[in-house]
Amino acid sequence: MLKISPGTLQNLRVNGTRTFTKIGGIMYYKYEDILKMMEGNKSK
Repeated sequence: MLKISPGTLQNLRVNGTRTFTKIGGIMYYKYEDILKMMEGNKSK
């Protein structure tokens, strides 16, 4: 959906750009946050 590498996604988590919830080793992201990120990339 985001078309970014797992390493890039990890960097976003580490530097606090993307918030997430970890449950049982699986990372979950808010759908609204993903949409906002995608909209931001379209305008660049």
